[in-house]
Amino acid sequence: MPGLQSFSEAPITLFSVAKDTFVRLRLHRALGWLEAPLLRAAMVLAFSRWRDAHRNLPIHLREGGTFDERRFRFYDEIYVRERLDGPLDYLEFGVAAGESFRWWVGRNRDPRSRFIGFDTFTGLPEDWGRFRRGHFDTAGIPPDIGDPRCRFVSGLFAETLPRFVAEYDPGPRRVVHVDCDLYGSALTVLTGFAGHLRPGDLVLFDEFSALAHEFRAWTDFLSARPMPHRVVGEANDYAQVALVIRD
Repeated sequence: MPGLQSFSEAPITLFSVAKDTFVRLRLHRALGWLEAPLLRAAMVLAFSRWRDAHRNLPIHLREGGTFDERRFRFYDEIYVRERLDGPLDYLEFGVAAGESFRWWVGRNRDPRSRFIGFDTFTGLPEDWGRFRRGHFDTAGIPPDIGDPRCRFVSGLFAETLPRFVAEYDPGPRRVVHVDCDLYGSALTVLTGFAGHLRPGDLVLFDEFSALAHEFRAWTDFLSARPMPHRVVGEANDYAQVALVIRD
């Protein structure tokens, strides 16, 4: 196109020379061990920048009680602040034994609400930090909640979510709880369900400070599909983060 410089005519930069030299000499054979620490460093820088931009939130819970007690207090404060007592669809990705799922079912008593939990119920599909593959295994059995508003979808998200989304009839409001732990799982959920997110919907992360996983999944998702939102709170030093989709 007139006025646009073609890629082949772009000025040669120091970076492009270094890149070409690196690839030509196959320096990855000697320096490949740097890949993981450099990625971690990049994630720390990105998270530091993100935290600095979101340091003045309406809700901060870092003290008082245990980690789990603060997490449930955080849910409650978000629930009250965002007025989640009406009909909603609560979708949790990563149910395991169902502690968080059970809390939301007990807190929202609206008979029109629906609670849908997604999990393999056979544990993590791969290692995650200090947790080995298969951790959180419940022998393939979903939790027994005893509430007719609940149902569970068993299997890998990449296999079950497309089928679910194709048939999903959205309710008036959604709470999407991303408790996937793993990067690939979280990114699958965010990209797979994005088309059903509407202003006022809440996205809740349970391991946001796992920088190479849920945090990275969220930032990569936003790079591919920008989505206006406001961050409304955090707990346990940004392990749990809640944000609301806006216009």
